[in-house]
Amino acid sequence: MAKKDILDFVSEQTEAVEQANRRSCILQPGGLRDCVLTLPLADFLRQNFSPGGVDMIGQTEYLGILPGRTDIDTVRSLNLMDIKKLFAPASKFDLAEKDPLIYAFGQYDWIVTFLGKPGEDFEQNLIYTAHCSRAAEVATLALQPPKELPIHTAQFQIEQFIEEAMISQKPQMPDLAQKWLEPRLADKKRGAEIFAEANLDVLTGVIIIDPFADNSENSWFIDNYIAIAEALSDAGFEIAFLMAAAERGQLDRQVWEKILQIGALLEDIEIPDVLAILSCARGCIGNDSGAAHLGGAMGIKTAAVFGPTDPTKYKPLGTNVHIFHRTDDTFATHAHKDLQQKIIELYS
Repeated sequence: MAKKDILDFVSEQTEAVEQANRRSCILQPGGLRDCVLTLPLADFLRQNFSPGGVDMIGQTEYLGILPGRTDIDTVRSLNLMDIKKLFAPASKFDLAEKDPLIYAFGQYDWIVTFLGKPGEDFEQNLIYTAHCSRAAEVATLALQPPKELPIHTAQFQIEQFIEEAMISQKPQMPDLAQKWLEPRLADKKRGAEIFAEANLDVLTGVIIIDPFADNSENSWFIDNYIAIAEALSDAGFEIAFLMAAAERGQLDRQVWEKILQIGALLEDIEIPDVLAILSCARGCIGNDSGAAHLGGAMGIKTAAVFGPTDPTKYKPLGTNVHIFHRTDDTFATHAHKDLQQKIIELYS
């Protein structure tokens, strides 16, 4: 082989290795729903730009379940990074030679951030920080589509990225109706343990009901969930209510006693255990909340009840998601027998 051919071969091999090692990270400061809805963007980055892997930086209480079950390789905590530095005026921003932020962002070819706004100080300072190590690309995206745009959040994020990256030939968009989170065997074992401790029979079929959302206006009136739980219990299903202690305090005694008569209460359990019980459940019923988005992403039959929030934009991802939408002002205050019946029939 001639010297020129050898050099060309070495150059090609080096370039191939560099391409294979290209990595991206996503700064996602949102809650569990936001993190799950960003999984298609992570998949898009991996397939088109980052074969070496995709990391996510945010609130680890939400992100901790993602590695090993999704396209996210590793996660890091925003709270352990001096991220506030990046909000300083760009004209005054500077970093010491060994500042931890340089190391934090120095390994990435693409940095996608939902913090800051395009062209403003945070983005400029993040670009400066990344470029202390390598010529990384930075894309600042809006977390959610504007009110007037009827598009799903996951698709909106990808289309924003395509525009920011100035991709002339639009790559293939991922199918949102697929399984986005694959539980481990350890998750299923843990879920079975939790059910056993609560005297729930996995073989009978457990339906998880998560009756509260972060915002009380987004929580369907509790009597609706009670009626559905009673009907499904009569049909032979085991029922488990997910609830935080603070949420239990919002219930009057009569409602509380009904819940305890119908099924089990799984109170104040951590997100990894929510994932674990969902991995063993027959179905999940809830509002536009973290449990519904987890259940949908895992492929279990999920009934998501929407009120003020728009399911066009925030529908849970997944293959077996069923949306029920009530748009009037009675969503959080009245029982709706027609909607109850539709959900009961879904599991019949």
